[in-house]
Amino acid sequence: MNSSTLIATSIVPDHRIKIQKEAVFSWLNAGMEVISLNTNLEIEKLTPIFNNVAFIPQIRTGKLLFGKPYIFISEILNYLRSTNHSICGIINSDISLIADTNLHSFLKEQARGSLVYGPRYQVSSFDDSEGEVDPLGFDYFIFDRRLIPDWNETHFCLGLPSWDHWFPLVPTLIGHRVKKLTSPIARHIPHAVPTDRNVIPFNNEFVRQIVNRFSLTEHNLSKLISPTNAISFNEFDFVDRYGNLVADVEENLKEIDASNIDKYRELAKFFDEFTRYSIRFLEKYSEKIEFAF
Repeated sequence: MNSSTLIATSIVPDHRIKIQKEAVFSWLNAGMEVISLNTNLEIEKLTPIFNNVAFIPQIRTGKLLFGKPYIFISEILNYLRSTNHSICGIINSDISLIADTNLHSFLKEQARGSLVYGPRYQVSSFDDSEGEVDPLGFDYFIFDRRLIPDWNETHFCLGLPSWDHWFPLVPTLIGHRVKKLTSPIARHIPHAVPTDRNVIPFNNEFVRQIVNRFSLTEHNLSKLISPTNAISFNEFDFVDRYGNLVADVEENLKEIDASNIDKYRELAKFFDEFTRYSIRFLEKYSEKIEFAF
């Protein structure tokens, strides 16, 4: 087994290339190996800039679904599964890690048999020592490669919503050790997010994946290391609520009227409740760890 940590990302050849270069180099400087999954056209633009990053060409992307060649999380996991690295990771390409010689060894040790994840801290520059934590999302995941079978094939993509909640929730519900790193090791410089992005498909994928895997059937529960967390999570009564809301929407698809729009609003409200409940659940059931620096 390779003793280094292999970090996967997808660098975007856009106006934030300088920020991404600084971020990715912080991982390399920590002693990690880095791969970036991209299309061949993107790789041509990126290779001269990132000479210490191994680029993995991708034919299958989310362009037909989402308009841009976003990389599927499933494709990242499939590649990581084929490597000989015992510890792997996925980090958004604009997240800089603090410069500390002990960080890499700390993350490797904590990730053995586990998933380690954490939020980003919003800063004006990567040199800032303090920032404001983003309470709703997670931007880095370091994990034991043996956990990869936990995650099913999905339409989630790096850089799009909901996957960062689904990713730590799945091993938590299965019963693996999941650790939230509370120390401010990850920094992010804020940028504009498209205001017209439709998050409903990603919310729906998130709920659908959890429903399919963790509805309280004998078949599903028998596959879990420990069903305790899955049973506790179902206090939200998400399976029946989701099924009823989807049925109501589908029943009125042929006629768009005020009542049907109200059904969509109810479904959107449920998605928001589900996401916030998932974040609180993760906060409750994740082990809290700290890195002293």
